[in-house]
Amino acid sequence: MLCNAPIGIFQVSRQRFSQNATQQEKAELTLWLAIINMFMYFNYTFNFLFYCLSGTKFREDLKQMFSQCKKQKRF
Repeated sequence: MLCNAPIGIFQVSRQRFSQNATQQEKAELTLWLAIINMFMYFNYTFNFLFYCLSGTKFREDLKQMFSQCKKQKRF
């Protein structure tokens, strides 16, 4: 929630701020959007790592999925 909340807040408030914004302010908003998007994508990365570290069932299914991919590549 910590990583995804800023993008929602930004999207809601961006319209209000960008209507009368100068080019400099629009550039700053674009920069903030990029930074906030990175936090959102970090959340997805961390979730995947946490599932791998904590979930034994998830790890087993992941191993099985990759082993099937290796078998299919060998003809």
